[in-house]
Amino acid sequence: MSRTDSRVAKPNRELENVEIRISQLVPGERILSRQSIDRWKSIIESGKFDGPIVTKVLDVYFVTQGNHRVFAAKEIGLTSLTCQVAKIKRQQKVAAQDDVDCEDARKAGLLGFEGLRIVATDQDRERACKEEADDEDPIFDDLFGEEDN
Repeated sequence: MSRTDSRVAKPNRELENVEIRISQLVPGERILSRQSIDRWKSIIESGKFDGPIVTKVLDVYFVTQGNHRVFAAKEIGLTSLTCQVAKIKRQQKVAAQDDVDCEDARKAGLLGFEGLRIVATDQDRERACKEEADDEDPIFDDLFGEEDN
């Protein structure tokens, strides 16, 4: 069993290795760090890496783990990757939300890992993700509110 398989293997899912074109992959993250991308480029070039974990949604594959790997592979010039396709039965509500998320990603131009926001460091990415989540979460605003100036 490979490093990634042993770390993320779950009793309720099987992983099948499938060669998938990057143009069929939908990112699970919209903000990536240059620091991690560059680290993955050197790992990929060594040839010793596990493919990303994906789930088939409609006619594309949603990347659940390995977004930096996919982007790094694309920058290197690869057009496809051996991905670990998770064979899981999704709950109806989860399946419906995944379908909506993938369609939103297509409309946003993210299919094939296009149009992602790249920041310099992993810390910058953490900050940017938190800011994006805060901007999109009206409950957060309701709970903590903004002070009136």
